[in-house]
Amino acid sequence: MARSRFACLRRIASPCLALTDPVMRTWAQLYLGMALEGTGEVEGARAAYGKVVERWGKPIPRSITAEKAILVDDRCRTNIPEIYAAGDCAAIFDPLFNKHRLCDYWETAAITGAIAGANMSSAAKSGATPPLPDHYIAVSSFSTQLFDLRLAVWGAPRSVDRRIIRGNPNVESPEVIEIGVDTSGRVAQVAAFGHVNEHPALASLVQRRLLMNGNEERLKDPGTPLESF
Repeated sequence: MARSRFACLRRIASPCLALTDPVMRTWAQLYLGMALEGTGEVEGARAAYGKVVERWGKPIPRSITAEKAILVDDRCRTNIPEIYAAGDCAAIFDPLFNKHRLCDYWETAAITGAIAGANMSSAAKSGATPPLPDHYIAVSSFSTQLFDLRLAVWGAPRSVDRRIIRGNPNVESPEVIEIGVDTSGRVAQVAAFGHVNEHPALASLVQRRLLMNGNEERLKDPGTPLESF
């Protein structure tokens, strides 16, 4: 019985079938390799597996990956239909920076989770209350408490080419704002220790990708209102 099964597998895995049904032949090569390996025929198993690798390549995840994350568009869709990814496993396409970004913050995870859920359930189109976002338009951000100060960060730190310091922090007044500028001269990131009342205006600098255009000295001056930019 075992011999007849081997004969059948060898026949299906033969080169003749490669012309009429190459996929079936490759599957047969895989099963033949497994069967031969089980009987201790190492060389035969290696040859069969070699045919599988030759046609299908090395085993890799089906979804496209970027570094350690799954690439998704601004609606959290992967390259496989009806498959979505969100949170810190996903590198979402950020239209603000025109590239995929891995934002492993819980704030971004909450946003992308809602986007994926809205698109999977079509809630964004069904009049959900409150309305759910169906695509990514947020400014990525995170915040944390450091002793008596609140640290808040917006934007893409990897895009920063140079930094501007707003204010003169000291022991008595440690609050400070750091503005990161990319190679194109636009604001890419803002980090603020304290200045909680200015958070909306600071986030807006990143959201608008403010062009420096001679504004650096004014941005350094804490006396110049952020709303004036």
